Amino acid sequence: MKSSSMIATVGDNSRRYENDLRNTQRELSNAHEHDLRLQHSIGSALQKMASYQLADGADVSREVQRLLDLRAESEADLRRRLSVAEAGIGQHMDVESGLCTEIAAAVAGVSRQLQDDPAYKAQAALLGEAIAVSAQAAVAYAELREECKTKLQAFQGDRLFLYLKGSEYGTEGYRRGTVFRAIDRRIAHLCNFTQNLATEKTLLAMQEANEGANSLREANRAAQQAELSRFHDAALVVAGVPQLEDRLEQVRQALGAAKADANGLHQQLDSYAGKADQFFIKASALLAAQLADMSMESLMRQARSTSTPHDDELVDQVRSLRSELDALQSRLPLMERDCKQAERNYERAKHLERDLRSSHYTSDNYRYSDGMDLDSMLVGYMAGSLSHSQVVSEVDSNRRSIPVESTPTFGGSGGSDTGGFFNTSSSDGGGGFSTSDSL
Repeated sequence: MKSSSMIATVGDNSRRYENDLRNTQRELSNAHEHDLRLQHSIGSALQKMASYQLADGADVSREVQRLLDLRAESEADLRRRLSVAEAGIGQHMDVESGLCTEIAAAVAGVSRQLQDDPAYKAQAALLGEAIAVSAQAAVAYAELREECKTKLQAFQGDRLFLYLKGSEYGTEGYRRGTVFRAIDRRIAHLCNFTQNLATEKTLLAMQEANEGANSLREANRAAQQAELSRFHDAALVVAGVPQLEDRLEQVRQALGAAKADANGLHQQLDSYAGKADQFFIKASALLAAQLADMSMESLMRQARSTSTPHDDELVDQVRSLRSELDALQSRLPLMERDCKQAERNYERAKHLERDLRSSHYTSDNYRYSDGMDLDSMLVGYMAGSLSHSQVVSEVDSNRRSIPVESTPTFGGSGGSDTGGFFNTSSSDGGGGFSTSDSL
């Protein structure tokens, strides 16, 4: 199974639960709107009764109807815009996938082409030689560097040696008087100054030469690598890869913008399912204030006190509307719980998809075992019988690396050939700090 097939399956799982969520939200929003329309119908019927005129009934009725109509139009417009945005996301994702495949094929073609290019092969050989030289000298370089560092520390720890060195003893810069000269000669004898000064200079020269030789080796390797990369980059330009990568970046930016737009629309639609949109809030407040004191008992008493049969018909109509409203309101808590569960399911599916979309799993350098039953794992995961970590671990265990052609790199290790520079403790003049054998 290709990595693209794996993530497509995981993405389809998320889309399925997203569709479930959106359908549940739509049903819940419609139910809330129907709730308001029933209350509005009840208010309208009461307004027609001769003996039960509601306060500001006609004005409230018209305003509620206007709000309900605006709510329906607004929600329909949001869903239309969301449909357009999601279609755009699908198109961008198709283009992104196609460009990724095209780039991978172009890069692989460049790699195959370069393997037959004499100039490229010659430059690759030069880089290989430079890396081999650095590898061969690495151990000796590290040993000599550590040896010089350790031995030079001894010179910095001897106060007599540092005193004479600071006085420029033995050089033309030495300016001490006769009495002090005699003392300094005695001190020089005690700390074996002349030999130790020569040894320190030798160690410093060895240290400088060792670091210089290493810098030259690394500079040569970097130069050879840069030249090889120049060959590769030039071939990529000829193959049009940079242009494809620019297009891919543009598509990904457009995809990100489309997703952000869709997320914004989703958030607005969530408010409709949650009775938090402005139209519902206003209409609900108006109806609540108008019908706050209404009860079927008081309504029946009002109807019996009138002499018109029409009021009796309106009472029956209100009774029927109230029964329907009561039944709907009894179902709403269950519908709201179902909506919350759909939200949790969708977030659970998206959590897994986000993790499996990382380059660790989606790179073209990997394939997945045909024996991996991803569909069953997703069913178990969504049902709660498999944890997130269990699914990720199972996918990881079925991941197999595949050989991918790319720009050659070289490495390896060799012997301790230092390229003709100083050896370690056996070098002439490379001893450590010494003292005089006699006073």
